[in-house]
Amino acid sequence: DRLSVKRTLGRAYLEAHQPGRSAALLGDAVRGYEALGDEEQATRTRAQLGAALIALMNYAEAEEHLQMALGAAARGVVRDPLFRVQVLNNLGVAFYDRANYALALEHFNRAAEEGRDVGDPKWMASLFAAMGMSRRQIGDHEGAITCLLKSEALFESLHNQARVAEIKFQTARALRALGNKNRAVEVLGDALQRAN
Repeated sequence: DRLSVKRTLGRAYLEAHQPGRSAALLGDAVRGYEALGDEEQATRTRAQLGAALIALMNYAEAEEHLQMALGAAARGVVRDPLFRVQVLNNLGVAFYDRANYALALEHFNRAAEEGRDVGDPKWMASLFAAMGMSRRQIGDHEGAITCLLKSEALFESLHNQARVAEIKFQTARALRALGNKNRAVEVLGDALQRAN
């Protein structure tokens, strides 16, 4: 059917880094599913629209769509725990990008708690990184380092040296904020070496 094609194309455009096209198609699909009364597909598509709006840096509208998707999941419209975890994670991203770090951390923590059985090390590594950066932004530098070290270990196990370097850079920032300048310089040097 046309709506599922629009939804699939919307996801494809998002993966192809064309969020404008993605948002347009996904917005049309949401309206179409709502007109048909298909609340589950409207909710699933709305969550994808939220992700596209984050990519467009339209965080307020993204938050609105993601909150609606989360509310529908809470009412049992979508009975997929992974869906809920993804929406919580994307809400965390939207709040982080709006500089609401405490609320971002709250959503990242909820995503980690509800998604502890997901078993995707790449997702967990990214989630720990987001939690660490959020903690650093609110001044919890020790908590940030704990999360960032977990992220680093997971990215190391995935042999993703670019992300390891990025996480080490964030760790060095937190170490410096704690006054441990010598260790920060050492970690930063390691990050630069890995980035090359």
